[in-house]
Amino acid sequence: MNNKPIYLLMIAAASAFILASCKDDTKTDMGSISLSINEQTVEAASGSFSVDVTSNADFTVNTPNWISVDPDQDSYQSGTLTFKYEENTGTVSRSGNIIFRCLDARDTLVVTQAAGEDLYHDEFMLETEPGLYGAAFDSFSYQEFTNQYAVRSYAKGLSYDYKLISIDPNLFFTARSIPVNLEAGSTASIGLQQNVTTELNSNFFETYVVEKIDGNKIWLYNSLNRFGIIITKE
Repeated sequence: MNNKPIYLLMIAAASAFILASCKDDTKTDMGSISLSINEQTVEAASGSFSVDVTSNADFTVNTPNWISVDPDQDSYQSGTLTFKYEENTGTVSRSGNIIFRCLDARDTLVVTQAAGEDLYHDEFMLETEPGLYGAAFDSFSYQEFTNQYAVRSYAKGLSYDYKLISIDPNLFFTARSIPVNLEAGSTASIGLQQNVTTELNSNFFETYVVEKIDGNKIWLYNSLNRFGIIITKE
């Protein structure tokens, strides 16, 4: 009697059983998570919103630093989560990803917040003297009949540098590579060197809007960092 077919059949059955067992073990480690929304747009003011989360096991949540989950826990189960977001005081919109992880599964909620209102711009436009003005620092401006004076130097005929110096205290700012053909409403990339405030970097170029030109004075404003400079031209 030939038992080989029976032997082969037994091996095949055992292999199928082992394979099925492996698949079942793997399945228990597979996560599943889904969100009621994957995008959320919010206003600049602080507030909150809720998201329904469905998962087959405990899950974790990671948020940007301006968003928090309430309540704050190490892990969560299926249900409704509330997220709180801070006010956007910047003048540009911002986006952040909230990451949900359940075992090997993950899902993402993208939150976009509107830009904040720039309340400093109008205040800056009321200034009339050459200087460096900002919402987050004390302004530094030219004052007649004091020991402050302005220095202007041209380079190559296409651009020039403008420097305002205070002898006591020893402060200064220099606007570098200012195009000579600026027009109101245009933009310009201008370098800034200064020791007036730590709120602004020094030796960096920023994009300014030419807000106004009145005679030989030019008002330049940077909405991203909410500061402006008034310079003079020849």
